[in-house]
Amino acid sequence: MKINLRCLFQAEAKPALRATGVFSDDEIEAVVLDLDSQSDRFAALVHATRDTITGTWFNPLMKFTRKELDSAAYFQLDCRKTVAENDKDYEWNYSHVESLELIQTSSGMEIKLPDRIAASKVTPLKPNMVAGVGEWMEEYVVTDAVAAAFSSEAL
Repeated sequence: MKINLRCLFQAEAKPALRATGVFSDDEIEAVVLDLDSQSDRFAALVHATRDTITGTWFNPLMKFTRKELDSAAYFQLDCRKTVAENDKDYEWNYSHVESLELIQTSSGMEIKLPDRIAASKVTPLKPNMVAGVGEWMEEYVVTDAVAAAFSSEAL
């Protein structure tokens, strides 16, 4: 298994990262930057931001071998794009999610399952792309081809 980390730099971390000389301005200002968790660049990021208050947010992305995939019982989508919410979208989405009842999953977790999402502007997605909605919820937008593949595999 290989672990990459999708990094979102907070404002306080950016000067510390610039001072390292390891990251370009484009990388520091990117919405997210993917780094190998075993790389020297990731080690430099951790070292440079360890004394910052807000630092960096991480979302781990794991790449598995075929054998590991064949033994898995659960998969999670890997978003390559974020559909931005404007203020009105965010207010509606947050209010809607808050109004929902908790649902018990088969594993015993309690979740809220939105039946709709407000997104004022969705730019076209590539054929096999999955996009996350906003920065705070685990909801997705997919193309018709991806939705058909999920349906045909009973996902």
